[in-house]
Amino acid sequence: MPTVIEKMKQLFQTTKADLTRLTTAQKHVKQSVTDLQATLPVIQDVLDALQVGTEKMNFKNAPRLARIKERQAYITEALAALKKRS
Repeated sequence: MPTVIEKMKQLFQTTKADLTRLTTAQKHVKQSVTDLQATLPVIQDVLDALQVGTEKMNFKNAPRLARIKERQAYITEALAALKKRS
């Protein structure tokens, strides 16, 4: 049966190991935050480039989409006219 001193020694060792793991985890969190802060400007640059590309694509596609809508309207009218004839 372990004595009180042995139990205290074991408790101390367990606490010491827990503190070591906590310190290591804290270092990892700090490094992750640093890495994230370093990455955020790059991510923002990518988002800005995507936004510009999307705006350019929308500008270029606007006339095409307008023509497609015109053709759809024409086809819809033509189908309606055919249904009236039959």
